[in-house]
Order: sequence, then C-alpha cells, then structure tokens
Amino acid sequence: IPTVEPPVQEIVVAMVPDKPLEKPQDKILTDASVPAGKGQVESFLDDWRKAWERGDLDAYMGFYGDRAAQGDRRGLSAIREHKVGLWAERPPKSVHMEDMRVTERKNGWRVEFVQHYASKDGFVDKGLKKMVLIKAGPRIIIVDEQWSSM
Repeated sequence: IPTVEPPVQEIVVAMVPDKPLEKPQDKILTDASVPAGKGQVESFLDDWRKAWERGDLDAYMGFYGDRAAQGDRRGLSAIREHKVGLWAERPPKSVHMEDMRVTERKNGWRVEFVQHYASKDGFVDKGLKKMVLIKAGPRIIIVDEQWSSM
C-alpha cells in the first residue's frame, strides 16, 4: 500500500524582497540557508531540460527510473514510445521553468514549477509540472511526472 511521506522542509526559489519581511514565518530561504540537495536538484533539472530541448531521447530517458510514470504512461518503454512519436511530429525547441518549489522528502524531493514549452513547429503551452525525484544510489531519478494546463 503506497504511503505519503510528509515533507521535511520546503525550499522556495524566489527573489528576496528589498524591504524587511513582516513576520518571521515569511522568511524566504536564500542559497546560504537551504539544504545541500537544492543545488543538486536544480542541476539535475537543468540537465533534464537541456536533453529535452535537444531532442536527445537517450539522454532524456536516462533521467527516469525504470517504473517511472509520466501522465498516464507507466514505465520507460511507454514514455519512450510516446516521445518518439511526439518528437517526430513536433520536435522540441524550448522548455522554461519558473516559480520552482522544491520540497525535501525522506529519499528525495517533490518539485513543482510552471513550465513553458515550445516545439519547432510553433506549438506552445504552459502548465503546472509536478515531479517526484528520488535518490537511486549516487543518481537522482524521476519516478513520477504530471503536467496540467494553466
């Protein structure tokens, strides 16, 4: 039976305001105050984004666990099959991430961000991306990825 782990600490990637914050609970975490894993997650997601933008299917697939879920697709072969068809019709051009929130969990992270996507044929969309990343030995892998239109 799957269980939901409570978040250990939430990391908000945001600009620090010029004026002092009103309440102590409004504290925005800066690079000096966030756990060491934040940089590792951001680097991982940047590499994932770059592989996607290049349309490098092998590199892109290397970011996912064997039993990963992406929308209603389950497992690497289903994700690969979907991307082969999609990228043949609409090759990726750009992927931008903004308003990223990273929540540290026992064995990884939950990540949410606004995703702006464009393909080379002019198709564009914007949506909320939700991902679960875990540590698998020395690596980080994506085990769940969901997207909803905004």
